[in-house]
Amino acid sequence: MDRHTNRIGVAAMVLVGGLAHGLACGVAAGQSADLRYRWEAGQTLRYEAGQQTSQEMKGGMFDSNSEIDNVSVSEMNVVGVSDGVAEIEVTTRSIRVDADMGPVGGMGGGPVRYDSENPDHEGRESDPLIMPFVFLLGKTYTMTLDEAGELRNLDGYAEIVDAMLEKVSPQMRMGMGAALADEVFAAGLEQMWHVVPGGETEVGESWESHITQAIPMLGNLIIDVTYTFEGMREQGGADLVVISSVGTVSIDGAGGMGLRITEGSIDGEILFDAERGVLVSFVQDQTMVMSVNAGGMEMEQRSETRMSSRLLEGDGGGAEDSDEAGGDEGGGR
Repeated sequence: MDRHTNRIGVAAMVLVGGLAHGLACGVAAGQSADLRYRWEAGQTLRYEAGQQTSQEMKGGMFDSNSEIDNVSVSEMNVVGVSDGVAEIEVTTRSIRVDADMGPVGGMGGGPVRYDSENPDHEGRESDPLIMPFVFLLGKTYTMTLDEAGELRNLDGYAEIVDAMLEKVSPQMRMGMGAALADEVFAAGLEQMWHVVPGGETEVGESWESHITQAIPMLGNLIIDVTYTFEGMREQGGADLVVISSVGTVSIDGAGGMGLRITEGSIDGEILFDAERGVLVSFVQDQTMVMSVNAGGMEMEQRSETRMSSRLLEGDGGGAEDSDEAGGDEGGGR
């Protein structure tokens, strides 16, 4: 994965609309904050994380729709820190999934319902249709993040996926292998955690994140996001940094399949506790429209995804005290 972070200055022109937004966020002239994670060995953080996706595919007489709502709670244990770089063990403690894969869904079609905290659902995690959504339940992988949240290393995830794929049919294995690949998962972690520049930042200042993700037979998916320090917001007795995110999704090369991304946009908001160096909440909406020529037939797929995450149990900034701390649905990884 190719990652590049480049901080850029913002012009000093203030429009009326921008001024009003700045006042709402508590902007003060020359205000700055140290936007970096302050990892501590022995630290334990719990996040509710989820992803909500709606997808529609059309082409000729073909029309398919799917909906997925996946919410989980994970525990992060910082097992060691060196020069600001943390080794973090992540264990998924609970998962709830509510999905309808449509008549020809890639997982076999039809509805999928599962809640690990519902006693009536005990044992259903081994159902081949449910397994792809809940295979991380009770499992632990290790990620290494620096002070900017950049992913330095991911260990243990691929082995968890491989163990799950051995239990499903060859057809499902073929379709799911690429979707659950190590690099795809790492890109999602990078999007959620690499949202601060890792140093002193002034209100109005922006920085950029660039992720290139290889997709077998299709090319490179390119995710470019610009983050801006918008100001401060008081919440739960803490002054939190408000960061906006705006970006694009594109593809470089399509492996001869004629795949094009005709629309790819990202928009979101992050709340960060700079004093404690903790991510309080993350919400990012992504819209993507793709067209592909399949056997001479033009197909179009539109997907809308919300990734979100919020800190639980008041571990920083009173995250549970506000409906804005992580979106209406919970979410993230």
